[in-house]
Amino acid sequence: MFEEEKAQKVIKEILKKRKNQNFESEWENTLIEKAKETSILESRLLSNTVDELKICRNLSSHPSIENSEAKLITPDKYETAHFMNVLFKELFMMPPTFLGSVTSDFVDSIRDKKKIFMNDKSKLKLYIEENFLSNMKNTQIQHLAKDLFKFIFIKNNEDCLENRDINYAALTIITKENKDLVIQEIMSDADLLKQIRIDDIEVRDLLELFVIENTKLWDNLTDLQKNEINDDSESSLKNYYRNTLIYSDETFVDRIRETVENYKKEIFVGPTTFDLDDKTLLLLTRKAKENGIMNLFHEFCIILFGKSNSFADAGKRYNLLIRTNIEEFSKGNLELLMSVINTNCQIYQSFSVDKYSIKKIYLRNFTDKTEEDISKRYPYF
Repeated sequence: MFEEEKAQKVIKEILKKRKNQNFESEWENTLIEKAKETSILESRLLSNTVDELKICRNLSSHPSIENSEAKLITPDKYETAHFMNVLFKELFMMPPTFLGSVTSDFVDSIRDKKKIFMNDKSKLKLYIEENFLSNMKNTQIQHLAKDLFKFIFIKNNEDCLENRDINYAALTIITKENKDLVIQEIMSDADLLKQIRIDDIEVRDLLELFVIENTKLWDNLTDLQKNEINDDSESSLKNYYRNTLIYSDETFVDRIRETVENYKKEIFVGPTTFDLDDKTLLLLTRKAKENGIMNLFHEFCIILFGKSNSFADAGKRYNLLIRTNIEEFSKGNLELLMSVINTNCQIYQSFSVDKYSIKKIYLRNFTDKTEEDISKRYPYF
């Protein structure tokens, strides 16, 4: 029906065994037992139904010893309907793709639609759920996730490198929907984790993101891998804050609070090169919301913005840290923002910083203030 080569090969082998055992049913028993060792009969309902059907078939074909009249047993219509219903839903309606490994079909299909999916992750999520996860058994999900993990963090052939981004996006979706199932499978394979190409910067960056979302993995990494990730925080502002999420939310909150308090003391600790990206900021923002420290987090963003060291840097930091969040700023946040702009010529002279919009939002929140008040208090604004 599906022109599946593997299925056709199995059918030929069955027919051959059946021909050699014309008057015996041992080939059937062998076939069923072998099927139980695969994902085909992984479903307990299907496996039990096949066993029940085999018994029923035997009793219907051969007189029962317990039956003194030696009559054949005829299953009633409800029992027959049960067999057909289970077999139809659990086996016959399942395409061959989902009777074994689905990795090849999966990676090919998302690769072909990579441009669409990378531009809209919600479409990727819907595609994976509807076309794969809804039809897959637990062991298949585990095997697929494990294969994707290898493609992302271990293998470095051309195809894996080219599709690392879409494979990672897919892995995060699958893991989020089946966290315990997937993470337990990965953690159980120590050799797999040891093979992670931790010396590759991109791999290390993605691994850190993956561990942050699945912190149980951290304890299963080698000391070398942990050290490599921790060492990144010494030179990367992004990792300096992001790495705290590996340990605990409390560690993250403490570091954000420490940054704000040090700023007030005119102390700055940590890397100075600004390499925060939108992905990391979204992650930090989410954690800040979860921990109820958004006002403090906005202070943190404003402080980082205030450290702009060039016109271009000011524009970059403004777009990432301020522009998308300013509507949520408290009055205290807005006062701090006006202050850092007024004291940094790289910001107030930058054409990339929309001072007009900032002033407009400030006046909307401080209805008792005027533009003249702003000019007096913040002369460089």
